[in-house]
Amino acid sequence: MQVLKAQKQIVDCFQQEEIAKQRDSSKALAESAVDEIKSLNDTQVGILRNKAILEAERDRLLQELNRVNQAIDTADHDLSQIPSAITRLEEEKQKYAHQTYQLHKSLRLIPGSSSEDTQVIENIDQIRLRAIKVIQEALGLP
Repeated sequence: MQVLKAQKQIVDCFQQEEIAKQRDSSKALAESAVDEIKSLNDTQVGILRNKAILEAERDRLLQELNRVNQAIDTADHDLSQIPSAITRLEEEKQKYAHQTYQLHKSLRLIPGSSSEDTQVIENIDQIRLRAIKVIQEALGLP
């Protein structure tokens, strides 16, 4: 009986050692899973932070793209106005050139100079004033 009891205890010890090994192995696997979960959580936080930074950068770039698109639209609009402005100015230029030509054709050469003409007018005024003076003296007017 003691032999049977000793054998049973040996088997029980062996089973207990196997259970303890399995427990330790399961515990190590659980600790490994806990470490993996913590690492994944930390990675997730980092990825979320990086995603927020990237989204903010995307929003900034979209705003910049909108600003550039508006500037391009303004430049396109300005460019589209130039041909009609050139056409209008060409028409004005033609009108003024024609007007200038007509005025040029109406100019005539006047002989002499304006200083000579001024001198003639002054001489005639002198003669007129002397004639008036002579008439007044003849009439006895003061």
